[in-house]
Amino acid sequence: MIRCLRRAVVGLLLLAGPLAAQQEIEFRERQLQAGPWKFDNFPYFTVTPNDGFMFIGRAQYGQAADFLDRVSMARRIALEGGLSPSGSRFASLRVDAPRLAPGWRLASEFRLERANRFGFYGPGNTTGETERTEDEPFGDRVRRRGTTARLEVTRTLTGPLALAVAGGTGSTRWTALPGPSAFADRHFDDDFKEPDTWGRVALVLDLRDNEFEPTRGALVEGGVYRGSGSDGYTGGYAIASGFVQPAFGMVVAARIGGRSLTSDAPLAARFGIPAWERDLSVLGGPGSHRSLAVGRFLGHDVLFGSLEVRQMIIDAGDFGGVYGLAFVDAGRVFDYDLVIDAPPPREPFRLTTAGLKVGGGVGLGIRILRANIAAFSIATGPDGVKVMVGSGWSF
Repeated sequence: MIRCLRRAVVGLLLLAGPLAAQQEIEFRERQLQAGPWKFDNFPYFTVTPNDGFMFIGRAQYGQAADFLDRVSMARRIALEGGLSPSGSRFASLRVDAPRLAPGWRLASEFRLERANRFGFYGPGNTTGETERTEDEPFGDRVRRRGTTARLEVTRTLTGPLALAVAGGTGSTRWTALPGPSAFADRHFDDDFKEPDTWGRVALVLDLRDNEFEPTRGALVEGGVYRGSGSDGYTGGYAIASGFVQPAFGMVVAARIGGRSLTSDAPLAARFGIPAWERDLSVLGGPGSHRSLAVGRFLGHDVLFGSLEVRQMIIDAGDFGGVYGLAFVDAGRVFDYDLVIDAPPPREPFRLTTAGLKVGGGVGLGIRILRANIAAFSIATGPDGVKVMVGSGWSF
């Protein structure tokens, strides 16, 4: 998969060429006027099977984009912090500038995080949940603490095609929780750190009508990356999402994606994908599989997909809206299924329906003003019923 992605990146770069001078002129002629810089702050919350309820506050200073623009904010600086009764917490500073300059955009984040109940069930596609008891409450949980810094610059090549170059550095610390656990069974140290510095190049084809609430079009991205964690590793990924509007107020959205890592990838890298302008957690959670806990399935390779119908129930224009959701999420990982002492040959990545973990459910999306989305979902799947509340659409 990684070799194919490399060839695709090189081929598309040769086809795209530099941005034409005429496009630069057109962009400058239709440059949309951003609003004045304003300060705002607001609270919200999330719910996951891992931490339960988490209260989050955000303070933001930014410029709203022109009403007809594809983005809601032209530039912004946002500070967020969250706290859960389980002891999990985070703080982040984001600087985003989708309208940095004609043909250029920037996205960056510095983040401190402690996940006290992060899911760890062991690698492979056949792991199961452990029964929680008063004496052994953390059989499939581990504490994950991390510091990360991430910067991405995107340059338009031609039309909707762009080249995105990203890099980051940080350190993740894993600590076993009291009692027997899948983490301890995997012969990891009770407490160890994983430093990692990585770089990634990706091609992004954005055909959506807008970015904050797409109703038509597609977003296709794919890239390769290299990291220093462990003894050094290489990865590749591809994600494609599509949106159609069969009737007024209804959007049908679909997504399919995959990622492949070399065998020496560190533990932290296996739980995420450095996608365009964000990190995507896999497999499990509001952004990848809503019927699975965050970190539910761990693998060097992962395949996932979703189908979702969004139906507008209340339309308050620019003040907000309420949407009904119905969705199906599916995915699986490819890895070693036995203990580290004597692993079998690693299962190779492939496009397949065999072994997929399928779940589905319904939910409610609440839009506040133009682009602030709170998504509530209840889903049933391989591990029973899961309730989640996330910020933003799942994809």
